[in-house]
Parts: sequence; structure tokens; C-alpha cells
Amino acid sequence: DILGDRIAIMAKGRLRCLGTSVRLKNRFGAGYRVSVSCGDHMKLDGPECMAVKQLFQDMFGITPEEETQAYIHFNVPASEDEKLSRLFA
Repeated sequence: DILGDRIAIMAKGRLRCLGTSVRLKNRFGAGYRVSVSCGDHMKLDGPECMAVKQLFQDMFGITPEEETQAYIHFNVPASEDEKLSRLFA
């Protein structure tokens, strides 16, 4: 996004698509990746992390895609963008 105003994607030596990052994301994007940190001393089974997981389950009907020591990652479908914007408003 930062290095150029247009992106070209090649596969098997052929140009497959060309456009701005916004256009390509709108056309081919599947949604949003949301990464949440539950604090400095995060325990995945701690009350803070469990509350975050429950929030995403209740609002979007999704479970974490990946959990690491530092973050919980969720893939939120593009169809849920209105709910997602309300969550951060």
C-alpha cells in the first residue's frame, strides 16, 4: 500500500489483476483480520481474553482463527463491516 499506488498480481507467469489496493480489496477481499491484545501478561484462558472471545462470538458468530502469546486473531467477514464499525465507534 505504501510503496506504490497500483498493485499487480501475477500467477504462473501471467498478469492476473492490476489496480489500486482499495479496488483490489473491494473486489477480491473476504473481510477483515482483527487482532486483539488482552494485556501485557495475557493468559488465553484468563477472564479478559475469555470476554473478548465471547464478544466476537456473540456479535459475529465467530471464534478465533489463531491465538498467540501476544494476540487473538479473528477473521471477520466483509458482510459484517457495519457491526464492526459500531464496535469501534
